[in-house]
Amino acid sequence: MPDIPPTSQETTGAPRALTAVLALVLAVVTVGVFTPGMDGGFVYDDLLLVERAPATQSLGAAIEHWMEPYYAFAAPNEEVQRGLWRPLTSLAIAAGRTVAGGDPFGFHAVSLLVHVLAVWTAFRLAALLLRRRGMAPNRSEWAAAVIALVFAIHPAQVEAVSWISAINDPAWGLFGLLALLLYERAGARELTSFVAPLLAFAALLCKEQAIVILPIAVLLDFAGDRKPRLLQVALMTLPLAAWYALRVRVFGDADAGLLRPAGDFGFDGSRETTFRIELAGGFLQNAYWPSDPAVFRPVHPVLPTGSTAFVGGIAWLASVLGATVVAWLWDRRTAAFGALMLLVVVAPIVIAPDRAGMFPLSDRYLYVGIFGASLSVFAIIAQLPTFLPLLLAGLAAPAAMVPITWRHQARFENDIVFRTTAAEEDAPKSPNVLWGAGRAYLDRYARSEDLDDLQTSYLYYLHSLRAVSIYGDGSFVDDTSLPLAERTRRLEELILDTPPDERQLDPTVFATLDDRLQATLGQIACNLFLDALTEGGDLDYPLQLVEGAKQIWEEDPQLDALRAEIHRRRGELDEARAAISQAIVKAPGSSPYHVALGGILALEGDVDAARRTLARAVELDPTNDATRLELATIALRGGNHDVAERELDVVLESTDMQSVLALSLRAGLELERGRPTEAFRWIDRALAIDPNNGEVHKQRGIAASRVGDVDGAIEGFARACELLPDDYDSHRGFAALMLLQQPPVDAAEATRRAWAQTTRDALVRAYMLSPRTGEEQLLLQDQIVPFLDEDPDVAFNLATELLRQGRDVLSLFWLQRVVDWRGNWPPGDRSEKLVKAFTTSGRLYLRAGDRDAALEAFRDAVLTEPDDFFARFELGDLLFSNGDFQAAKPHLARALELFDPEEIAPEFRSATRGTIENRLRAIEEENSSGPPPPPEGGSGADR
Repeated sequence: MPDIPPTSQETTGAPRALTAVLALVLAVVTVGVFTPGMDGGFVYDDLLLVERAPATQSLGAAIEHWMEPYYAFAAPNEEVQRGLWRPLTSLAIAAGRTVAGGDPFGFHAVSLLVHVLAVWTAFRLAALLLRRRGMAPNRSEWAAAVIALVFAIHPAQVEAVSWISAINDPAWGLFGLLALLLYERAGARELTSFVAPLLAFAALLCKEQAIVILPIAVLLDFAGDRKPRLLQVALMTLPLAAWYALRVRVFGDADAGLLRPAGDFGFDGSRETTFRIELAGGFLQNAYWPSDPAVFRPVHPVLPTGSTAFVGGIAWLASVLGATVVAWLWDRRTAAFGALMLLVVVAPIVIAPDRAGMFPLSDRYLYVGIFGASLSVFAIIAQLPTFLPLLLAGLAAPAAMVPITWRHQARFENDIVFRTTAAEEDAPKSPNVLWGAGRAYLDRYARSEDLDDLQTSYLYYLHSLRAVSIYGDGSFVDDTSLPLAERTRRLEELILDTPPDERQLDPTVFATLDDRLQATLGQIACNLFLDALTEGGDLDYPLQLVEGAKQIWEEDPQLDALRAEIHRRRGELDEARAAISQAIVKAPGSSPYHVALGGILALEGDVDAARRTLARAVELDPTNDATRLELATIALRGGNHDVAERELDVVLESTDMQSVLALSLRAGLELERGRPTEAFRWIDRALAIDPNNGEVHKQRGIAASRVGDVDGAIEGFARACELLPDDYDSHRGFAALMLLQQPPVDAAEATRRAWAQTTRDALVRAYMLSPRTGEEQLLLQDQIVPFLDEDPDVAFNLATELLRQGRDVLSLFWLQRVVDWRGNWPPGDRSEKLVKAFTTSGRLYLRAGDRDAALEAFRDAVLTEPDDFFARFELGDLLFSNGDFQAAKPHLARALELFDPEEIAPEFRSATRGTIENRLRAIEEENSSGPPPPPEGGSGADR
């Protein structure tokens, strides 16, 4: 809503139809070029600013939190170091959420709409500036369209338009260009614009970089051969004053959150100067020759050998400044203004690069500057005597840019593509980029459980650690043709085994202490997952990594949280609780740490304390539905039905009744209250959303059994068993119902057999999944026996599976059944199978410390099959360990005769044979010279 009507220069003779057509073409082309980016997901900062920041969750939340930073740049245990207060950016992101309910498309749609409006504004501003210098109306419209088109589709704009959380750039660009347009209209008529300052204020509420609007406005006056109007300039300073005052209130400090650096690049005095030249030249190159767009361009504390960045920076800076001076003196002030506008736009970043983040040479800082660059080039071309150069340049520049812009959008497809492209193309030696890629793959592994994702994550974390230093002679090369596991092993050995005196920091690589910490945290997390995948993993190595890291970062709560997780997985709950409590002391505002403590307390059986802890976690992060569901689950378990209902209702409201877990828990709540009919209502809603949800089918089974619908209950539990093959409650419920469905005596034999088979399978599966404590497993054991028809094969299979689970006592029970039922084996198979049962029993008795029972079992094995190697070896070894050397001798000698390497695992062959030979040698020595030495390693029965 401009307060100054278009000037006579802008309207006299202006072909309105041409203007409208060109504006429409600009909009269509802009949308078409940025169409690939509409499919992009959340990447990098989006995961925090869009998905989790409170102020971006809804339009109401944006208004409610408008006086709070939406990104505080602070760890949970630190005070705010630096903040981004951008309330209109928060509002724009919230609008994107409103458009599509949180789907990335909605955010992209808002970003693209704002960009199209900014392009239209650039079109009108360019036309006004060209006409101001006396250009003919038709030509000025065409030239302005070309300038706006290049501004629209320039490859540097991809970062601002396709990156969801970068909407602050098109937003401040739109308001800033509108402010300049109204300022110029007013200046041309020697009037005062009161709306231009308001638009400048709106730009400041989008991004801090909008402070450049005032100096650009003053440049407009000089470029227009007029003196700056004091009243108008004074009005343009008011937004800066108001903005600063509001920021002081937001951050509670006189520096208004502006003067706190994001980090220290570690430059010496001369490098600070050369870097600023390199940075300014880099911005100019990216604006005028955008052949190689990138998101992350690394900072080098010391320039690598052979780098041309500084020389290139000098060349670009000198060229553009020289051309600007010539254009100004040649009375091509519109073009000179465009170049100066570009330099002013990037000046805050060049002056204070450490306040622009770890990658200050970022394209998003060029957003408005691209208009200046385009204006500086095409204003010159448009003033040539003929129209042909403008036409050719207007076709050639977009034709060259569109393919680059189109391809560049592909990296915003998802966080994996985004991070991997950065790590492989933009900054392959940046520790920050590398550990970021590791985190993206680790996050995906948490969802996919694909080992390749885990190995790739670990590889990136190790590369991040390696990037900081030069190991040995620096000749190590990551051979990408090797398997991932081999690559990580080689890299890990390089990092761990290279002596300290053969390592040196790489001075060309910028890395913060936090980069090293994040890479170490990732290394620990990856090893946690890898250890969990290893049968019998003890998590010793991840724990060692944590303890080593704590020597460097003693006060970091993340290490305490990881240590708590390690102890929890090892079943060391006291240690786990102590570790996570330390994390909470260091970071009392961390909701995830409270959630972890609540989980540990629940495992300890302290349900009330767990509920209180989780309630605190909800207070700290009220927008996290997962935490509320944790609280509801614990409240339900502890009988706090009102608390569970309250939390579930909040989640169901926030998810528009679409959370299947919340619906399932709501059904469970009704079952706990003894209202199965009401539970069905929630179950039906859940199954309508997810018909293959095993937990909900289990709820249906429970509800149906409560109302006496046996068939419905069986159907529900059967479906749950199919969908949840490792869920004990589902299989136990199904088995219990099947036991009650025993066919009558006069039922068909096929019916009885089918029932028996189904019931036996259900009982066995429930038995294998049963808790290791309590009477459930013993009750199931007694129920299974009648269904086995004294089949020794089934009993032996059960014993073997239980042995694999580490349930030795239950395994011994079934091995005894094998012995009792051995008569049901065909005579030809009996001895071979029975000897395995006896030797396995003997090993289990030994493990339990019952040597007499073990000796009897091994003797039975030898009596069953005298030529069985394992029976002879185990018996002889045990007798030798008991000191009965003469009794052991014939069995060990016979075992040596029967020794067949193919029957023994390769890693045990030489040790087993060596044990037998050593035992026999010791016996011979005892016979000739006295008692033998103590047995080496005790009994060999566990081998």
